[in-house]
Formats: sequence, C-alpha cells, structure tokens
Amino acid sequence: MHAIWLKNCSSTHALDGKTLYEMLFWHKPKLLNLPMWGFHVKVHTNEGSKLDMHACKRCWVSFDWDSSGHQIYLEDTWHVAIE
Repeated sequence: MHAIWLKNCSSTHALDGKTLYEMLFWHKPKLLNLPMWGFHVKVHTNEGSKLDMHACKRCWVSFDWDSSGHQIYLEDTWHVAIE
C-alpha cells in the first residue's frame, strides 16, 4: 500500500514530468502526512478504569501487508505488534 502510494506520487516521463496524482487531482501531492519509521503514535488500550487515559505512546514501524493495520513497536516488551 505504501509503495503504491509513493509510485502514484512520483513523476514519470510519460506524463511530462507530472505525477499520476497531479494528473488526477490537478495539484501536487502533499507528503507531510506520510508516516516515517520511528514516528511516535498513540495506540488505544483497554487498561485502567473508564476515567483513565486509554492511549499509550508507541513507535510506528510500517504498514502491515496481511491486514489493514499498522506494525507498532512495543518498547516495554521489545516486540512488534499489529494494531
């Protein structure tokens, strides 16, 4: 999914140096919301009472190819989970 999005936002010779995204939507793609490896994200948890905060800070690793989730690094257990 990530690679396809980058390919659609890359310029090609066949489109006179424009991107496929630019040809479809008439403006250049914005790369500001593209997540980077190690980006800090908030992940929902069910721990605690209903008055406690239900999010914890984790590190984003990548998109998961087998599901529609994201691979998140859990610092406390040193594992990568799919959220």
